[in-house]
Amino acid sequence: MSGSNVHAGGDAGAAVQPGMTLHVGGKALTVEAAIASSGSRRFHRARDTSGAAFTLVEEQDPTSTQTLLSRVRDDRLLRPIHSQPLPGGTGALHVFRRPSAISVNEWIADPAAPPEPADVLRFGIRLCEAVESIHGAGYVILSLDPDLVLRTPTLDVVLVGLDDLPTAGALPRHITGSTAAPEVMHKLAPLCGITSDVYAIAALIHGMLARRPFWTPPPGVSSVVAHQFSPRVWRSDLPMGIWPRIAPALDPDPARRTPHVAALKALLRRALDMITARTPENARPWKLDGWADSHIGVGKARRGGDQQDRLFCGVGQTLRMVLASVADGVSHATLGDGGTAAEHTMVQVRKLFEEIHAGAAPDDGQTPLRDLLQKRHVLLWRIQEEATRQIADDANANHPPLKGDPSGVMASTLVTALVEDGMASVVNLGDSRAYLWDGETCEAITIDHDRRTESVRHGMDPYQAVHLEAAGALTRAVGRSVVGPDGKLVAAPSTTDIYDIPMRPGDRLLLCSDGLPDYATPVGKPVLSPVGIEEILARIMQNAPDPAMAAHEFIGLANRNGGHDNIAVVVVFVGAG
Repeated sequence: MSGSNVHAGGDAGAAVQPGMTLHVGGKALTVEAAIASSGSRRFHRARDTSGAAFTLVEEQDPTSTQTLLSRVRDDRLLRPIHSQPLPGGTGALHVFRRPSAISVNEWIADPAAPPEPADVLRFGIRLCEAVESIHGAGYVILSLDPDLVLRTPTLDVVLVGLDDLPTAGALPRHITGSTAAPEVMHKLAPLCGITSDVYAIAALIHGMLARRPFWTPPPGVSSVVAHQFSPRVWRSDLPMGIWPRIAPALDPDPARRTPHVAALKALLRRALDMITARTPENARPWKLDGWADSHIGVGKARRGGDQQDRLFCGVGQTLRMVLASVADGVSHATLGDGGTAAEHTMVQVRKLFEEIHAGAAPDDGQTPLRDLLQKRHVLLWRIQEEATRQIADDANANHPPLKGDPSGVMASTLVTALVEDGMASVVNLGDSRAYLWDGETCEAITIDHDRRTESVRHGMDPYQAVHLEAAGALTRAVGRSVVGPDGKLVAAPSTTDIYDIPMRPGDRLLLCSDGLPDYATPVGKPVLSPVGIEEILARIMQNAPDPAMAAHEFIGLANRNGGHDNIAVVVVFVGAG
């Protein structure tokens, strides 16, 4: 090597630095920038005098081998065109011709062409195929670096730097913490194997779907914390049906995890089929049936608590429209009480149903979908706008003027679904939820408005967010107000999230207060699977013959597990008629 001029910005421990000109394999290569580092390896981008792009892998471990590349006959594994020793015999420098491709990290960061869900699934399928080739040669990967997994313009996969991988039951010398399974991060060698690779692939797909940075966990912590959040936390427009098919591959327990890469590949194909079929163009005015039920909660009743949940389910005369809603009054209010706030909210829901039923909110069947959905959004927004105004008026009429923080004013959560013309428009505030069962899996439609989730949504490292003080405290609710100059409350409605979901025959909707998901499992028993609660709810959805029986079973489930909170559920079945 020559041209040992060292420029600022490089890694002081590296033999290769940005700005160097290296003569390797008869080529003069100028190092442009460091790309990534993993263990004893450092990766650099370089170009020759003609402008051709290369990747340099500086391997500082003299014991490194390249037996893998000689055994795996797969063109998706990039092979070096030249290798030579580093000075002093401290390792080797490998030169790779860089294909016309970008890294996963570059793909995520591209504002002009970010990853689309269908493309991510297709890319994930091809990544599974590449990893299957590695397994066929008797090796495992155990982690994937998003800087070293490349995507070509045709969505093909190119893997860089996979030159020294372990066999199942052994530990790798290089670990990328952002995609490594818990057993790999904690160096539990007997558990490291094919299911660890399933986790690594799913973790990479998770980041692409969410279009979020790949966080490296703190020392001694696995990446599992970030992967317990649905990608829809970062990207709420992600189509339904993807996450519940990928999440089992991210189970912290290898014994419960998707068992092998072929199974994950099949799930990715099924997710692609589902999002292709679930489109507004395929929506029809399906036949609908719904039921609402609630219970104080056996545990809460023993403590002398009262019922602060309110709910509504109205079905149109033609069975082609349903308006369903749940409101959960926030406890510990000093100005009014949560039950009153929830009742104010439900009054507006009932009023909207009467207007729709009477034709005061008409649709002649010719309205373009965009305009129709926009009208629905206005109607659903009006529920919490009017309820917030009523709550402020109630507090002003019954309590003296305030001198400071209005945090003690009564408030309520809200989740409402208007299902009509084959489309469900769902609005939420707080932590009451809506779930969709698609005939195979159950998934949350709504994203909770609490400190933990909102912090992650806006960029906080998940490892910090889960340890926030009062992480479950609500950040949005019906009843938000500010104090005017005269000490009177002035309504200041929160921003709602609205989701438009094309419905299909066989779909089942569940709206519920947090008294159901919080007690879907026994008290004190943690839910370790990222979709543990959804799997439990799915079993009831699948087996119930009608909405009334499903609602009854949901309430029984929460009460069997303690019932320490009010339980309110509304279930809607979508038929083909």
